[in-house]
Amino acid sequence: MFRSLDETTNVTSHAQLAIIGRYSDGLTMREELIKLVSVPTSTSGSEIYKVVIQTFRDLSIDISKVVSVTTDGAPNMVGKKVGFVTLFTEAIGHPIVPFHCIIHQEALCAKAGFTNLNDLIGLLMYKNARWLSRGKVLEHFVEYFEEIKVFLEDKDLGNFPQLNDDKWVNTLMFLTDLSLHINELNLKLEGFGKSIDVMFGYTKAFESKLKIFKRDVETKTYKYFPRVTKYFCETLFSALNNIKTNKRNRLTDEVSSACLALKRTKYQPSIEDLANEIQQQKSH
Repeated sequence: MFRSLDETTNVTSHAQLAIIGRYSDGLTMREELIKLVSVPTSTSGSEIYKVVIQTFRDLSIDISKVVSVTTDGAPNMVGKKVGFVTLFTEAIGHPIVPFHCIIHQEALCAKAGFTNLNDLIGLLMYKNARWLSRGKVLEHFVEYFEEIKVFLEDKDLGNFPQLNDDKWVNTLMFLTDLSLHINELNLKLEGFGKSIDVMFGYTKAFESKLKIFKRDVETKTYKYFPRVTKYFCETLFSALNNIKTNKRNRLTDEVSSACLALKRTKYQPSIEDLANEIQQQKSH
């Protein structure tokens, strides 16, 4: 029998533990929720161990038949001295094979990869939001981005200069597209009946996709980041509209293009060097 454990906190701030069993009925492998139980005090390894042992006793499940345990890899689960896996192994009297949930590993990788975007994420959602649901949150935020800006201004709910910062918004678009790619992988990994070889295949395929995404960004193609491309086009045409107004309607395409390139460039001229160069020129 293989067993999986995961913990979460509900809206009443009470910790709940999901105990899921995976076993053979003689013909096929079955996967079922054994029980969803509340952890009365803390979520320490010892408290979780007590809850699990009591649950198995109440349901008359022979714990000696457990051969593997899958957890989220948290210290309270895998700690060497008082972690749940250690205590449970001692109780059943034989070694077990511990696994770290592949979806939790994915979430940890995503969180580690986005550390430089914490300020952006903190503005949009609570920090305890689950990483694998953030893609949808970001998607909805981007979908109503202009409406949200108007709402914040009309209601005078605070000053958020980031919302008008092209660099910040461009990062937001990139993060949204990347999060949705990760969510797509997550949906493939979720659910019952997924064997380890299938899940491993999904993960390896996504690793190959990451190489394609990296090349896409390096070449500035953004084929797999449509929101980045869309935002770039929108800001480009917005800048063009500001340049070619009714009072400057005689600007040629060449001049408009040059003005647009100047506005979008990141080049910063050295005023001091230019001034010194002009001063050194001799008059005729």
